[in-house]
Amino acid sequence: MAVLDNATDRSIEELSDLYECDRTLDAIERNGYCRVALQFPDEMLKDAPRVCQFLMAQSKIRQKREKERQHDVSEHTEPLFFVIGDTSYGSCCVDEVAAQHLDADLVVHYGHACLSPTSRLPVLYVFGRKPLTQTLQSIATCLSTTLLARSKEKRAFLFYELAYEAIIPDVALEVNGQLVGSHVEVTTARLPLASVSPILPFSEEGQYLASQATGCEKEAGKVIFAGGLELRVENNGEEGEGEGGDAVVIYIGESENNKQLVNIMLRFNACDCLVYDPASPPLPAPPRLREVSVKTSQALKRRYYLVQRARDASVFGVVVGTLGVGRYMSVVAAVRRLIARAGKKAYTLLIGKLNAAKLANFAEIETFVLVACPEASLLEDGGRAFHAPVVTPLEMEMALGGKSWDGSYSTDFRELESLCQSGAQKERGLDTDLRKNGNCANCESDGEDEPYFSLVSGGYKGGVGGKAKGTLPLEGSTALTKFSSPAGDFLQLREYRGLGHDKHKNAVCETETGDRAEDREGGAKPPAGIVEGRRGIASDYDNV
Repeated sequence: MAVLDNATDRSIEELSDLYECDRTLDAIERNGYCRVALQFPDEMLKDAPRVCQFLMAQSKIRQKREKERQHDVSEHTEPLFFVIGDTSYGSCCVDEVAAQHLDADLVVHYGHACLSPTSRLPVLYVFGRKPLTQTLQSIATCLSTTLLARSKEKRAFLFYELAYEAIIPDVALEVNGQLVGSHVEVTTARLPLASVSPILPFSEEGQYLASQATGCEKEAGKVIFAGGLELRVENNGEEGEGEGGDAVVIYIGESENNKQLVNIMLRFNACDCLVYDPASPPLPAPPRLREVSVKTSQALKRRYYLVQRARDASVFGVVVGTLGVGRYMSVVAAVRRLIARAGKKAYTLLIGKLNAAKLANFAEIETFVLVACPEASLLEDGGRAFHAPVVTPLEMEMALGGKSWDGSYSTDFRELESLCQSGAQKERGLDTDLRKNGNCANCESDGEDEPYFSLVSGGYKGGVGGKAKGTLPLEGSTALTKFSSPAGDFLQLREYRGLGHDKHKNAVCETETGDRAEDREGGAKPPAGIVEGRRGIASDYDNV
């Protein structure tokens, strides 16, 4: 079995095994795809030309055999394969935009993925495989022995790095066999069914098509999304304990710089987390389960602080951090409705990959809301490099939507249904009240306008409800409305406001006619006239 490493001299057979070329060709033939985009991350890009050529050659051979078998003499269109790189937001997301520019009808995504549902194109995931230093029997024995030695947990949740997905069913079966009759019950997370075969995860109504097709929605228990995987549990611990309660989380994979693991630990913040790395060197001692911590409590305290900062903010920037995750526009619209209902201002920003320098250009914005995939939502060092807080849609719902902290934490879009649905319902209800009463002054605010105590400033502030400044009055209304722009108000306070708007005392400048004009104190300096510049190359200008 070929494994994912830095080798550059793999044979064709190893490439075919590693990149699952047979499964890819089967899916293409079964569904009749004609234009296939192959998305490689940077670390796999060196293999892209050979993989693409191999798929094209094998596709021709398969078509020729099929024509000979059926005695078909007609011409058939051969599938076209082309290579695309990562998205602007990270290698874990599917680049649907680039694939659509090339008129693709299927995307094959290689390497690690966040497994976020797509909305436009079907996707086939190929995770690759990492090397093992132990046998499957040894791995299962290590897991079961550790679980039997722990008496306080009655349940174990098994998660894994996607590169080990091929061995997980056998490992889980062996572990459960060794734990028969014990006090521990092991539940294994699984891939979302939509990622197993190339079908669209979401319909126009946002329903999970794969679940409907297989009937898995009829299974008992609650589905929890974490690290791109789904876990079905019968009960969720005691109320207030957070996700998991009396369980322990086991993760098979690397622990260093692993955003998938961080997502899982934040989601199950009430549980201990044990990591087993099958790729660890067997000497001087074989790999073993070790407890890891990303300082979950400190991270959650940091997130709670950012929620309080967001509650006090007046101007928000909704940053679109993905163009490929299904229903991201619905989440953006829900966040904007939430901000508008709170009587605050929102600007939608599309700036590509997020960094501190880009956001620093929007100094008037007090809090940014990042709408991105689960892994891109977790910023390095908690986002301390940014001049303003960067929060997630879930945290915005806690800050302005009245959602209370229940101990669980998630960045997955599939668990934001309450935000999207309640936002739309409240918006429809507000529109109905506006039509009945003529203006928002008569609408019920349900106490949202009451002052609240700010944990950031240490004093009372106005409520988060009310009508946004500058909202257009309804047709036929005689109410006067004062229009204001938070960004414009902030601009007036800035010392520098752009070319042609600098204020100088007794500034002297030359106009286009050659006259000299002196500005009054505090006046604006007129812009300089347009003159013809130099022509030619640097060593020989024509009009020096």
